[in-house]
Amino acid sequence: MTNKHKNVLDPEIQEMLEKERQKQAKDQEEADDKLSKLPMIIGVLMGVSVLLGLLLSLLTLFKS
Repeated sequence: MTNKHKNVLDPEIQEMLEKERQKQAKDQEEADDKLSKLPMIIGVLMGVSVLLGLLLSLLTLFKS
């Protein structure tokens, strides 16, 4: 707790707060990593859809 004369936290509480801050920072970093991969995944899926569209249009040209 806090001392009446000094505004000092117990070492155990400081350690607990530091662990909590590190955990929150790690969770935030993992969330940022997931968001940074999202545009790449969307780009790959768009590329695949364009290629499939071209393939289907070529198939319809050769079948007719």
